[in-house]
Amino acid sequence: MSINQGEPSLQSDGSEVLLSPEVTCGPPDMIVTTPFALTIPHCADVSSEHWNIHLKKRTQQGKWEEVMSVEDESTSCYCLLDPFACHVLLDSFG
Repeated sequence: MSINQGEPSLQSDGSEVLLSPEVTCGPPDMIVTTPFALTIPHCADVSSEHWNIHLKKRTQQGKWEEVMSVEDESTSCYCLLDPFACHVLLDSFG
């Protein structure tokens, strides 16, 4: 796992703000036997109603795609946002 604190590869269209460092986990085909929590620090004001927070992942082709919105429930990914970190429950790296 690595954390990219340099220039982000996710380019904003002007309506998005990067709220946490990019985290790289893998390899994507690595088999894990138990679900695990990935905790990522963020700088969002979670008490504000004006945020629409999304979790994104970069595909092997280098494109960014949305995994989920924090406000929406998802069976493929669970995310808990606290004042300082985002806790994502995963069962694989891919």
